[in-house]
Amino acid sequence: IRYFIRTDPDVARSLLIKLSEIFQRALSAGETVALREEISHVEAYLALEKARLDERLQVVWTNLAKNLQDHPIPTLVLQPIVENAVIHGVSKKTEGGVVHIVITRVGEELLLQVEDDGPGFDVARWRRGPQPGEEPEPARTDTGTMIPGIPAPSIGLRNVDERLRLLYGEPYRLAIESEPGQGTRVMIRVPLKRE
Repeated sequence: IRYFIRTDPDVARSLLIKLSEIFQRALSAGETVALREEISHVEAYLALEKARLDERLQVVWTNLAKNLQDHPIPTLVLQPIVENAVIHGVSKKTEGGVVHIVITRVGEELLLQVEDDGPGFDVARWRRGPQPGEEPEPARTDTGTMIPGIPAPSIGLRNVDERLRLLYGEPYRLAIESEPGQGTRVMIRVPLKRE
């Protein structure tokens, strides 16, 4: 934003408005929000990242659940996953990459899926967490080379995973598919009917 303040004040103003929207939502949100609100929050976040990464960040939306826009989902459940895809996926690649966000209905569940073509990570190691005396898994470049001093995806994913488990039970934890040197796919399932 600092760059745009000097070079393009209109863009800077627009980005500051997006940033204030993000802060407002984060501070005023309850336990759940309508799907449309979470999508709007993600769009505001992505506007900031697009300004930072420019053409290096490509985002593809596939929203097949347009009739579920008012369905409640946990607050800040999609945005941290998208943020993870941008920070630990796309921005680690010199040439940038793609974040694909899919929202669809599968039976009696809403499926939110975020996929990136970044360097990936060791999901099994992430699930068990760092062991005593063990260094956290480092982030990786697009070729799978470790980046010392930068941890792999952790806090945002763990937070969302735990909130899903607490709200909906053990079957609704994050489903993550990833391997070092490959992209990452994170799937969030939300029941359409609460039991």
